[in-house]
Amino acid sequence: MTDNLAELKDIHLPDDIWMFPLGWASVSFFVLLFCLLIFSPFLCKLWRQNKKRYALKMLENIKTKDVSGVARISELLRRICILKYPDAVALFGDKWLSFLKKHNKSELSKSQKNLLCQAPYMPQDKAVLNEDFDAIKAFAHSFLEDNL
Repeated sequence: MTDNLAELKDIHLPDDIWMFPLGWASVSFFVLLFCLLIFSPFLCKLWRQNKKRYALKMLENIKTKDVSGVARISELLRRICILKYPDAVALFGDKWLSFLKKHNKSELSKSQKNLLCQAPYMPQDKAVLNEDFDAIKAFAHSFLEDNL
């Protein structure tokens, strides 16, 4: 019988634990932070374009050429002003019209301006001239393009 005791070696302990998980977690955190800083302007622009696209789609969906359609356009313009110009929400009448004129390149006639201001308070089934409705809708489209 051979003596195997000489071939027996001492118990081998594993190496010390190093900060492998914490090290890679911090590296991935900094890589993620770097990517966020690089792509944040792009994401902000995408978010703004999404608002503009949504508002233009809402304007496009207004098809009734009566006072209720003009009232919805007026409401949409007010909602955009809540988002972009919070102080302008309290404006009404001539101050509201001068504010819209100041922030828009296109122009409305006097009757179209009056219709835009008075539409939310008029009977909703009253007819509107097609030219007036189209001009107000084009004015709103221009306002949305310029201000969002």
